[in-house]
Amino acid sequence: MLIGIEARAQRVRDWISRHQPGAHGDFHRAGGSSQLTNDLPLSSDDIAIDAGAYEGGWSDEILWRYGCRMCLFEPIPAFAAQLRKKYGSNSRVEIVEAALGGEAGRAQISLQADGSSLYRSSPAGGPVVDVVDVSAFLGERLPNGAACLKLNIEGGEYDVLDRLLKDRWASKLNVILIQFHKIAADSVERRSRIQELLSETHSLRFDYPFVWECWVRRQAASLLTSP
Repeated sequence: MLIGIEARAQRVRDWISRHQPGAHGDFHRAGGSSQLTNDLPLSSDDIAIDAGAYEGGWSDEILWRYGCRMCLFEPIPAFAAQLRKKYGSNSRVEIVEAALGGEAGRAQISLQADGSSLYRSSPAGGPVVDVVDVSAFLGERLPNGAACLKLNIEGGEYDVLDRLLKDRWASKLNVILIQFHKIAADSVERRSRIQELLSETHSLRFDYPFVWECWVRRQAASLLTSP
């Protein structure tokens, strides 16, 4: 009975998503989250980074479709523990209990389920978590870059992308999936500046402003099975 109720509830959520106005509705009408996993230039030889892994939904799909090795960044201890439990027997998955950022350090994170953020305050506060410098991580662990980077880090994407572009790591990432968030008065301007710089090495595969966008490195675009 509960399964039937949940299935009906999901159909209602899907209907609402498809009928939203603006970029959110456009994203769902075009296929929704399937666009984040379908027809990417990935293989079992590649490494994909899931920053803001939460419950591992995107990583599940990438593992199933492409068999990539996965590195999941999840700073919230409870979520990271669930990921370790989920992937504990999978040698192709590494869990990093930290946030991915533009510099190393520690910061308090607000707890709001999949909207938990270092850049929003919460009346209840939240744990202090580790932040890993994205350039240092790539330099130490992946000097040749990665096949895919997914960023859903609730405002942290600006600092991460600024760092990647400044240190020329972006050009070593074949696919960059970004969910931008409006966290400050200059968010629109910062996003536009980042897009301009990314366009020097990558092509924009799809763009639903402040919902999801996908950038594919031009040298990797020929590996896509569909436009």
